Amino acid sequence: MCSGKFRVNANQRRLDVWLVYRCGVCERTWNCTIFERVRPEDISPEDLAGFHGNAEALARRWAFDAAMLRRAGARPEAVEGFEVVGLRGAALPARARIRLSVEVPLGLRLDRVLSAGLDVPRARLKKLVASGAVEIGGVEVGGVEIDIGGGDGERALGRAVRDGQIIRWRREPEASG
Repeated sequence: MCSGKFRVNANQRRLDVWLVYRCGVCERTWNCTIFERVRPEDISPEDLAGFHGNAEALARRWAFDAAMLRRAGARPEAVEGFEVVGLRGAALPARARIRLSVEVPLGLRLDRVLSAGLDVPRARLKKLVASGAVEIGGVEVGGVEIDIGGGDGERALGRAVRDGQIIRWRREPEASG
């Protein structure tokens, strides 16, 4: 598990930065490479100060960076537990624009989050996407929605959820009879 500590080593005008992980059983440590032989000016001043000061938020950000973990030879596991906060399912209005806020997106599939948030089984969710009742949009950054190349909605359901991702919901009319 992540210790929340960084190790920074200087070699002439180059820096190495590692995030230190510690085994919860045997206490052995593993240094996961974040930067290797980079110039200090190639790292933002805020991040560099955070590495030196063991900034908790920075450690958390890097600890859940799946791409960095894979580059370092680790196999990140999917996050199993999550919580949906806000209006859900039947409490949603007939039309809604939903912005997903994901603190730790590591391996969390969009279909699992939407299924829980809309209170519908995943098979039904696929049908809602196919009918256009649920539309998977881009990612909102600074109040602007940016297309992330989600492509067709059903394929996007199987991809990892992204922080700021926009979902448009339109309740289907109730079937009578």
